[in-house]
Amino acid sequence: MSQIKGKARHLDGVWRYEGGSGYEIWSMNNNGQELVGSGYRLSKFGDTIRVEDLRISRVSGNNVYSLTTRQRSENGEVVNKYVFVAKGKRLDFANTENSMPNGIHYRFGLFSKKRMKIIIRFDGEERVSKLKLRKVERIDPVN
Repeated sequence: MSQIKGKARHLDGVWRYEGGSGYEIWSMNNNGQELVGSGYRLSKFGDTIRVEDLRISRVSGNNVYSLTTRQRSENGEVVNKYVFVAKGKRLDFANTENSMPNGIHYRFGLFSKKRMKIIIRFDGEERVSKLKLRKVERIDPVN
C-alpha cells in the first residue's frame, strides 16, 4: 500500500453536518497509508448514534473507499458493506458492485478546505443527495 495523497489528506479531522444532524471523524493511520473514519447521527432525543465506518486506502495507485453501515431493525442489526474505487488521487468514487448508491464524491470548498460537500449518486445521475459539512475543532455535546 502507498500513502494517501492529494485532497484526501484534508479529510483528517472532525466534520459537522450543516444543520447539526451529525458528524464524521476522520484520522490518518498507518503512517499516512489510510484514512479511517466514523459517521455519527444525532437522534431526535439528542443521543449520538454511530451509523457508519469509513476507510480510504491506496491500492494499485487508486483510492479505495469502504463504507459499512449499521441500522437497527426489529430483527436485530442490519450491516451493509460497500466498496468504491476512484481513479488516481481523486475523491470521486464509483461503486464496484453496481448496487446502491452508485457513487460518492467528496468535494472541498474552492477557497477553504474547511468546507466540504459529499455528493451521493443513486440510479446514475437521476437522484443526487448532497451533504454539506464544515470542519470543526471538536464536537460540542450541547449544540
